[in-house]
Amino acid sequence: MKKQLKRIHLGKSVFLEGFVVVYIVLLIAFFTSKEWFPKDGKLIQATPIGTTTTFADRDFTLKRWDYAPKQKMMELEFQILNHSTDGIENLYYEAVDRKEGKLEVEKIYEADNLTIIRINNVPDKFKEISFRIKLTQDAEEMLKYFTNKKAVNHVEEIKDHSEQQYLINREEMDIAECEAKIEENRNAIAEQETKINNANERINSLLGAKKYQTEEEQLNTDILIQQLEADIVAYQEAIADFDSEITEYEAKIEEHNKKIEEYKQGEQE
Repeated sequence: MKKQLKRIHLGKSVFLEGFVVVYIVLLIAFFTSKEWFPKDGKLIQATPIGTTTTFADRDFTLKRWDYAPKQKMMELEFQILNHSTDGIENLYYEAVDRKEGKLEVEKIYEADNLTIIRINNVPDKFKEISFRIKLTQDAEEMLKYFTNKKAVNHVEEIKDHSEQQYLINREEMDIAECEAKIEENRNAIAEQETKINNANERINSLLGAKKYQTEEEQLNTDILIQQLEADIVAYQEAIADFDSEITEYEAKIEEHNKKIEEYKQGEQE
């Protein structure tokens, strides 16, 4: 009887120990799942290209995140503006795959507010990757960026470049962004001009109808015309703002082109 009780007690102990272990594992999974698993079960949202985030008195802008499946390689490009006085020049970078854990990270270039990082041996069937930036390896605070298999920019090949070529590529990328903004503003101007034309047509229609209206109706019509005229002024002011922005972007493009010429000359020397 005592042996039977001892076996029962031992069985309960083993069961309880196993239960506690499973419970702890589930708790850890629950509290860390928010980092990797969105509530709706979809892939984690990728950090948009062009996102600027301030961390440790530095402005980090993610310029691109490329993935070359054949090379099992990713390459990230950051623009980093350092406003800090901590004296830390070499930041710590790491990449983590949800299933495989930490991946091999290689710093390719870091100067002139430009940082190029590669992630090597990316798993073929990766789904989501987190890229982290820390001031030091042991630091607890970090800046996190995410991508997933659908959002990352797929490229045929990630090539090695000279330092000058990396800088040229950055300027060309900035030019493309400026050109896109100019195109957006031109489209916005076209929309405002269409609104102005529509407002003028409406005003002419109202003026033509006034001769058939009573005195009270004419007063109401005048109010409508005044509102339309005020709208036209607002549309014209918006066009002026868009034009001013276009001028600024064109000036930036000119500066980027000057830098490209300087980098090309430096490469030839």
